Amino acid sequence: MGRTIGQRIAALGVGEAFGAETDSDRIYQRYYQWITFVLLLLAVLLHIPTFLWKLWEGGRMKTVCKDFGSPMVSPNWNGVESIRIVKYLRQRNYKTLHRVYAYRFLFCEILNFITVIGTIWILGLIFEDFWIEYGKAVKAMLSMDTTAWATSTSRMFPKLAKCVYHTFGSSGTVQKFDALCLLSLNIINEKIFAILWLWVVFLFITSAINIFYKIAIFFCTQIRMRILYSQSCGEKYGAIRLITNNGDFGQWFFLYQMSRNINPVIFHEILRDLIKYDQENVLYEKNHDDTEETI
Repeated sequence: MGRTIGQRIAALGVGEAFGAETDSDRIYQRYYQWITFVLLLLAVLLHIPTFLWKLWEGGRMKTVCKDFGSPMVSPNWNGVESIRIVKYLRQRNYKTLHRVYAYRFLFCEILNFITVIGTIWILGLIFEDFWIEYGKAVKAMLSMDTTAWATSTSRMFPKLAKCVYHTFGSSGTVQKFDALCLLSLNIINEKIFAILWLWVVFLFITSAINIFYKIAIFFCTQIRMRILYSQSCGEKYGAIRLITNNGDFGQWFFLYQMSRNINPVIFHEILRDLIKYDQENVLYEKNHDDTEETI
């Protein structure tokens, strides 16, 4: 590298040995047979969080919300459906299930970030200096600098390379032959991995931001309440705290997921029925306690 094409080198990385160059100065690429498997491994790795969440979620939200996600209020929507959802949300044994539901989602979000880190590690392991060298290549690609692009990608994905063949001569002696190999598939590989470089960097940044956001939501009740309040179409803040058991993470998360999968008008009606149900229970428990004290 660092020599002008046409002056003792035929292409980038292809030419005669210079001065005190040794075998250790040469670059040997041995990854070709692994590219397909690497891409398959990364696809499986990045799909694991989605697979786990679909397995754990089991279509619960779809079953609860049914077909009420349309921008127009579904003709099937009525007070009976609202009561059905309210009773489902207020079953005692479902509070724990909602908490587990929320924790599993949080685990999958963290796993998303871990798989991105794993992807970065695998690419760095398979392709030496991948993140440094290909950062230059991507920069050249975005700036439309074809010369810099060719120089940056030639080390990792050469289109023309020197190949050494060992054969037996007529007397049985091993003979070594130099030849030029045209690696036309690398014209595609260099672009695939340029897109992959950009995509992984994008995933890393967005996943890191998302993790900090989810941690803030998990530890800060006020943030959770404000988020659900913004989806409640004007319900009182105190009522929002009441129906989420003072910000219980499981109760809040399930309601928040509903708000994202259901018509806002329908969700507002569910919240009103839920508030009414909880207020009546609080009033009933208070009156019941007063009666016991009188007795």
